[in-house]
Amino acid sequence: MSLTKFAAKSVISKIFLGRSKKKCNATIHANKRYGSILIEFAFGIPVLVSILFLVMDAPKFYYLKYKVKNTAYMASSLLQRGVERAIIRKDLSQIFSAAFFSHFPGTSQYYINSQWAMGYTKIAHVYYVVGSAKGKAQVKWGWKSNEKASNPNDNGTIFNTSQSTSVVKFLSFASDPNSIYKHLSLDEDEARIIIDVGFYLIDTTTTKNGGNGSDVASAEDEIDATASTTTDSTAGIAADAKKCMGFSLLPLRSSADASYFNFVLVFTPKKGLFTETAPK
Repeated sequence: MSLTKFAAKSVISKIFLGRSKKKCNATIHANKRYGSILIEFAFGIPVLVSILFLVMDAPKFYYLKYKVKNTAYMASSLLQRGVERAIIRKDLSQIFSAAFFSHFPGTSQYYINSQWAMGYTKIAHVYYVVGSAKGKAQVKWGWKSNEKASNPNDNGTIFNTSQSTSVVKFLSFASDPNSIYKHLSLDEDEARIIIDVGFYLIDTTTTKNGGNGSDVASAEDEIDATASTTTDSTAGIAADAKKCMGFSLLPLRSSADASYFNFVLVFTPKKGLFTETAPK
């Protein structure tokens, strides 16, 4: 009898032991599966969130690029069709203000009460370029809208040096046209107008000749302004631009040293609108 009981107990213990081992193995496999899911979730969520923010930023990016492109074409159309006499500085200022009006409603494109309503503003440049012998070209004069103009009657600034807010180089001596702008080409004695527009963001304490009514920005002031701009952290400026322009994740790189989304348009001006002398 004792042997029979012992055999029965052995069989029963093996059965229960086998079941417990199977249950234990199933639990281990389930834990491994849940653990792998958590790991995939931990790695996947940041990627999905990044994609979400990029999808939100992409329309804003192309919207701003469209705005500066549209502004350049609108300004060129107003210059060519809206004026039947020699252009003056006030014409340039009002034409570009009108062209930017769809993006900067009311007075938001002007520096009022020591601030910009949108956190950034527009910047427009106009260059008069003439072709010279041997395929060379030279810039005769340049005009830019004052980034800190406080009212629409500001006439902008005539300049004679390269600007930190423009991708076009001011070269007053005979130079390779591509040195002035990479897509520029013109024949001898042929005139071109180059329009460069973009959005401007900079520390207001480092701005010189902004909206002060000065006729010509001196070379010293331009050098000082450029130096003060370049001493700022590029990453810091880009971060400020992202915040002001409403971007969450999309990295922004300035087109020039101190401007974003610059768009350049080159065209042949209508006769009588411009001369080699800067507008008055």
